[in-house]
Amino acid sequence: MMYLLYALLIGVSFVDNGHRFGVDLPEGWRVVPSYPVSEEESLVTFQREFDGILAQGFVRVFPVGRATINEVVGQMAQANRKEPGFKLLGEGLERLGGMSAVRRRYQSQVSGPQLVKFAEDVISLDAGVCYVVHFEALAEVFDLFTADFMLVLNSFKTSGFDVATGDQPQAGPWVGTWAMRQREKVRLRLLGDGTFDLDGTQGTYVVNGPVLTTVLRDGQHEDFTWAVYDNELALSNDNLGKAIRYRRLNDDGRVVLGDRDKMLGIWQSKEHTLDLRANGEAFLGSEQGTFQAQGGVLSLHLPNGRFIFQYELRGEALTLHGERFGKATTLFRAKRIGAKISPGKKAKAQP
Repeated sequence: MMYLLYALLIGVSFVDNGHRFGVDLPEGWRVVPSYPVSEEESLVTFQREFDGILAQGFVRVFPVGRATINEVVGQMAQANRKEPGFKLLGEGLERLGGMSAVRRRYQSQVSGPQLVKFAEDVISLDAGVCYVVHFEALAEVFDLFTADFMLVLNSFKTSGFDVATGDQPQAGPWVGTWAMRQREKVRLRLLGDGTFDLDGTQGTYVVNGPVLTTVLRDGQHEDFTWAVYDNELALSNDNLGKAIRYRRLNDDGRVVLGDRDKMLGIWQSKEHTLDLRANGEAFLGSEQGTFQAQGGVLSLHLPNGRFIFQYELRGEALTLHGERFGKATTLFRAKRIGAKISPGKKAKAQP
């Protein structure tokens, strides 16, 4: 099976079949399997889903002959205006892979007037070829992904990369030693030389875009969709039913804690007490709910709704940015303040 993107040995993370461009994708993003549109056109789609929040984008490359940048932008703008609820939010000059570009932000309705999405297009022309980088997400969460969008834009390049194939060394966030989350004695080693060892079962592997293929010594092979989030590797396919999760181990064989693990415990400020537990429970003061944390985004599900925060974790300080608190709020581990926890919750501060 030939996907549009290949994992790169060095440099950018992905490059299309025609070697027309390459980009880095931030942690948590995955490439949606797709096939070449034509020999002259490339279309690559990628997305990130977190707690039901979806952001997605694409890179499109196509020939435009002698058309100018203004003509191409005008044609795209005309198509955008046909979308329900379209409104242009801004337009200006940008740089894309060292080329001059036009950047447009606009909004439109997704499915009815209650759901509005923001979208951005960055459009550039070079030697009769048009490059379009597109991002979109619901308006209320678009800003959560701005840093990711900028990383993709800043990494975009149209030359200077090499493609890794199955018989070459593998490099990427999947390389390392992993312990199965549910059965920690089961170890998976994915080595940089393209070999693997799963609890004594050995073979080779290759990563093509979002697919990791293992090949046993007897020739049997199996495809998995892979993703690495916060020092955790998830492998899934139709046979497994649900993803198998592995936690990264360091050279000493100890689990490398991700942000979610580091955030477990009780955090306090003068106004707020936040208790995050290993089983996914969360207490904000006397409100009980659940939480998820990933890639700088914390989601709290409480009785009166879901609240999304951007977070910064620095040692014993956790800073949250979100509408629930009205302003950036820094909380410290409970042992640094010593305030009492809501009665009946039996919460214990974790080191």
